Amino acid sequence: KADLIQKKGIRDAWSVLAIEQTEEDKLRVESIWLYGMNTHKYALLLNFYGGNQMPEHNLTQGLLLDAELIYYPAATAIRATIKEIYTSDMLPLYIQGNIYSSKQIYEQIANELTQNPFMERLPFMIGNILLSINDNQWWAVDCTGYGLPLANSEEQCWNLLAYSKGQPIAGFGIYQDQAFYLKAIWLDETSPIKAELQTESKDQLPVPAYQQIHTADIYYIK
Repeated sequence: KADLIQKKGIRDAWSVLAIEQTEEDKLRVESIWLYGMNTHKYALLLNFYGGNQMPEHNLTQGLLLDAELIYYPAATAIRATIKEIYTSDMLPLYIQGNIYSSKQIYEQIANELTQNPFMERLPFMIGNILLSINDNQWWAVDCTGYGLPLANSEEQCWNLLAYSKGQPIAGFGIYQDQAFYLKAIWLDETSPIKAELQTESKDQLPVPAYQQIHTADIYYIK
């Protein structure tokens, strides 16, 4: 990691979309998923802690980081580390592109696994979906009629349905262990915001003005 930090990274406005805590061999494993507002790239931060060791970065879902990240070398680079954080704030998100239908997500997964069969987790964004349950299986069904079988717990799915109130939603999820997990959802707004954002400081990255999603309007699955 020390050698990696010496390399030039990618500076962007990174949105913290999901944070997971698991245990592995008496270590706490923290998985943090980021999404670059300008580069439209995903990044996975993996941190390992023992005992009462405190997290390296005190990040929360909904945070927007003006930060420089460095990706670990890989056939499909997705794991990264933070080189420097310039600013952080709870700001609205601006999402553009990379929001797919169910069929496109299946195609994306097939392409990624063809290039790198050892990929364990693949992030995705899906839009214009409705949640439904059929024979005890929950689905995220899009406007084309295709759907993703969800592996979220039953309690999580009922909470997602309650949040959506039966309205179309968009969301961020992870494909892992041949299963789909939604990690964050928001009501799907089809009209992008046209306003231009301006920044007065040259040291602060501008955030692109596309579809605005306020952090208060995002439901994060924990």
